[in-house]
Amino acid sequence: MQRPRILVIDVDTDFVEMVKMTFEPYFEVVSALNRNEGMEQAKKKAPILIILGYLEPRGTSFQVHNELRENLTTKNTPLVVVDVCAEEYHRKGWRRYEGLQMEAEDYVSRPLEPSDLWEIVGGILRRTAKQEPADLKEVANRMEDVLKEIDRIELMLTR
Repeated sequence: MQRPRILVIDVDTDFVEMVKMTFEPYFEVVSALNRNEGMEQAKKKAPILIILGYLEPRGTSFQVHNELRENLTTKNTPLVVVDVCAEEYHRKGWRRYEGLQMEAEDYVSRPLEPSDLWEIVGGILRRTAKQEPADLKEVANRMEDVLKEIDRIELMLTR
């Protein structure tokens, strides 16, 4: 069975790598470092979820968001917006209230732990799977198993 795809669009290569390391055994993670590449990948690769982070210049993430929501291929694809950390708002000209106005399934700020991102994505895919075909339900069930395994490992590590 082909692994479902997640697309991450962000200029921060460290963040992109963290997403890949978090999801790759279970998902194919496709990445884009700019607007044009992100839109091309979103249309061509048909991801089951898009993680949209910070893009330059200022306002590009909003452009991508609008284009994703207006495009027939991507308008119903679940979207997670990952904000810059609060210390960077002023330097990057980012305003949190603007980001909160985006139509996204979730809106989170950095720093972000891989396990937190996993739970966010898992929750979205579980909700989406209730409305989608059986293959997405299988993905959601697999994510549920992995979440249980993460909980088990965290419990062992805290002992």
